[in-house]
Amino acid sequence: MLIGLIALALVLVALGLLLWRLRVLALRYHSFECARNSPKGWISGVAVFGADAVEWYRTLSLRPRAHATWMRDSITVLERTYRAGGRPGDPDAIVEVTCTIGGARIELAMRAGSYAGLASWLESAPPRERMV
Repeated sequence: MLIGLIALALVLVALGLLLWRLRVLALRYHSFECARNSPKGWISGVAVFGADAVEWYRTLSLRPRAHATWMRDSITVLERTYRAGGRPGDPDAIVEVTCTIGGARIELAMRAGSYAGLASWLESAPPRERMV
């Protein structure tokens, strides 16, 4: 009985930590839902724009650090396609983006509005410190 209660408490703590982590990621400025394709299938995640990199976090993980960090100058978008039923102009349509990141071919999926933000971020110049 005691072992069962301890196991239940551990599961509840882990679930609480997972939900807290997701909330923190979702509330971060410049974050967006972004799935990544792997040999085992699509992995749900959250990506966060930084000044010169995008950090990608798995949704179902307790790891506090990003699972992948992609530098702005290493990302090249090769193509984008709308999933069935999606159409240009609909910001909630899902877009699959094929890109190379540091020479590796990676497939990402995100809402069209998020892709517009990603494309804008890639095309813009990185912020620079002002020298006085």
